Amino acid sequence: MTMTPQSIDQAFKELETRVLGGATDGTSCEDVLQYLYENQDQIWHMSWEFVGRVTKDGRFLSHRAPARASDLAIHDPQLVEDRKISRYKAYRLRTENMTLIEARLGKQTTVEKPKERKVEFVTIDGQTVVREIFV
Repeated sequence: MTMTPQSIDQAFKELETRVLGGATDGTSCEDVLQYLYENQDQIWHMSWEFVGRVTKDGRFLSHRAPARASDLAIHDPQLVEDRKISRYKAYRLRTENMTLIEARLGKQTTVEKPKERKVEFVTIDGQTVVREIFV
């Protein structure tokens, strides 16, 4: 196999894309939030667990991911909660604020249609009772 400068560069670009998952601009808070959103089956994440992970859309979490998770917990505590364990931190996605999280990630949120209220007057044993039904 002959190695030309072009084939060497092409092989390196393929390796870089495979390792970085197409991300070359660094780890952002949104990348960490996306990873937490995709891995909701695990409630708590230790800070070192972020390093080297890849989100489903191919964003690579670098060595800066724990710092970005800390930034999220400090500046957006309604999105991410942190707790200290010894000298380490554990992070949790606040699933009770899912609409805020999905808005930050730009996800399409499903808005539940309000139920229609129907009132009936029912007579039971000579007493009139109001019965509310939500349809």
